[in-house]
Amino acid sequence: MFTLDKYVEQDYSVVYFHCGLTSKNKPPLSWLWRAYKAFDRKYKKNLKALYLVHPTNFIRIVWQMLKPAISVKFGRKMMYVNYLHELQQHLNLDKLCIPDAVLE
Repeated sequence: MFTLDKYVEQDYSVVYFHCGLTSKNKPPLSWLWRAYKAFDRKYKKNLKALYLVHPTNFIRIVWQMLKPAISVKFGRKMMYVNYLHELQQHLNLDKLCIPDAVLE
C-alpha cells in the first residue's frame, strides 16, 4: 500500500467496476471488511468519491449491512453508478482504463 502514498496526499477518487465476478472469484465479505480496515485514515481522508459501477443487488445489500460499522463521512463518498454515461457526469472516461467487459 505504500505505493499509493503519493496519490492519497491529494484529492482522489476510486472507480470499482463490478463485472466478471462469479462465486468462484468473488472475494468473501470478510476480505472486504479486512480491506476497509487496512486502509489507514490518510487513505480515507482525501478520498472524494468511491464509484461502484454496475452494482448488483448483492452489493447493495452488503453495503446496507456494513453501513452501521462504516463512518458516516466515508459512507457519503460512495456512489452507485448503473451506466457509464452516469459516471461520465463525474469523471472524464477517456482518462480511465475501462475493461472491455464493462464497455460491452
